[in-house]
Amino acid sequence: MTLENQFWLGIIIANGNSMSKVIIVKLYYNVKGNVNHSTIVKNIKKYRAKRCISQDKLSKLANITLHTITKIESGTTPDPRIETVKKIADALGVSIDDLMRN
Repeated sequence: MTLENQFWLGIIIANGNSMSKVIIVKLYYNVKGNVNHSTIVKNIKKYRAKRCISQDKLSKLANITLHTITKIESGTTPDPRIETVKKIADALGVSIDDLMRN
C-alpha cells in the first residue's frame, strides 16, 4: 500500500488579455514526492471505458495528439504536464482531482 500526501496547488493561466484564470488543483503525491502516475493512467482508462471513448477520440476531444495519449497510458510519459492532464480531464468531463484520486 502506498502512503500518499496531498496538497492544493494554484495554477495561473494567462489568456491573451489582461485577465488570468486561477485553477486550484488538488495533487496527490506518493511518499517519493511524485504524482502517482499509475493512478492517473488507471483513471483515464476507467473514464474512457465508461464513456466508450477510444484513445483516438480522446485525443481529438482533448486537442492533443494520439501519440501523447498512448505515451501517457503506456507509461512512456511518466510525468505528463498539468496542462495536458487538464485537457484530458475536460475531454472526459471530469476534474483533474478525479483523475488523480485513488
